[in-house]
Amino acid sequence: MENDLFRKADFLHHIFDTVPSFLFVVDSDVRIFHLNAASLKLLGTERQAVLMKRGGEVLHCIHSREVAEGCGRSDHCRDCDVRNSVTRVFRGEEIKREMTKMTLLAEGRSTEVYLSVTASLMEYEGRKLALLIMEDVTELKKAEASLSRRAEQLEALNRELEAFSYSVAHDLRAPLRAINGFSNALIEDCSNGIDATARDYLTRIVKAGGRMSELIDDILKLSRLNSGGMRPEKVDLSTLVREVASELGKSLPDREVSFHIDEGIKGMADARLMRVALENLLGNAWKFTAKTYPARVEFGTLKEGGKTVYFVRDNGAGFDMKYAGKLFNPFQRLHSSEEFPGSGIGLATARRIIHLHRGKIWAEGAPRMGATIFFTLNETA
Repeated sequence: MENDLFRKADFLHHIFDTVPSFLFVVDSDVRIFHLNAASLKLLGTERQAVLMKRGGEVLHCIHSREVAEGCGRSDHCRDCDVRNSVTRVFRGEEIKREMTKMTLLAEGRSTEVYLSVTASLMEYEGRKLALLIMEDVTELKKAEASLSRRAEQLEALNRELEAFSYSVAHDLRAPLRAINGFSNALIEDCSNGIDATARDYLTRIVKAGGRMSELIDDILKLSRLNSGGMRPEKVDLSTLVREVASELGKSLPDREVSFHIDEGIKGMADARLMRVALENLLGNAWKFTAKTYPARVEFGTLKEGGKTVYFVRDNGAGFDMKYAGKLFNPFQRLHSSEEFPGSGIGLATARRIIHLHRGKIWAEGAPRMGATIFFTLNETA
């Protein structure tokens, strides 16, 4: 029986030592009762050199004031996060993954690390002890700091690009207005002096100038999408779709389009941006059902892999699936502007908004059989 107990003790000690986290068992005075191999490696010392010493002599926090020599005998130990965690645990609190910045003092060396500290109360042979589980998250903190700096750089770059877009748009508009203005003047004021071919050329110039003006406007809209930041909230998407559908109907009251909108569809989204996305998706469906009778547009949801998938479906012109990869690229068009007007920026705008919501967007369709645009919101994977 005694041999079995020794074997079990050795087995449990082996498990304790193989855990990669830093494990400390301490009493209420922060005297180290036991620690595992990872902790010894972290401290760079031997097991017997640590046991029954006050924890403050081995681990202590970095505070705003300079850390004095011999921390175990200084007032700094009274503010030590490790000591405070132990005190709180013995008072009945539960410590779960609290971050602390530490200096490890061992063999004359000082090393600064970030530790995640979890602490819980345990009992051994009638004695209350605290189990401290510490994980070195220094590299994670460095990565977070690096990502934060990168995010700041990207934000600054986005501001520069937005300013550049405004500048380019302003500089392009002046000569464009001049081209259109003089072309129209030639058509109106010099109609008797130009032949039909020249008149046709001038008309084409004016038409191309108008299209270029629309492209400039669309580029600016795309560049301004995330200005103002995201403000996610529970949004009634069914209500937004009804509002957009009503506005589309008022824009061309002679068109007969049947809208079928499922009730009560909601999602976590920025209401302003989602309205823009839905305006583009529904506007796309409205446009491509112009030659279909009866025209039908649907908005609904389905479940896929436990996630909610939203969709906008129409029975319009559709598209060949081999070109599906081009649909969401800026200025990519699968139909001529003579057949269906537009700049090809609508789906690109919708894609950018969905991506800002950490979602996915894709399309399915067939020529003359309509199209369906699917999207998700707030995917973390």
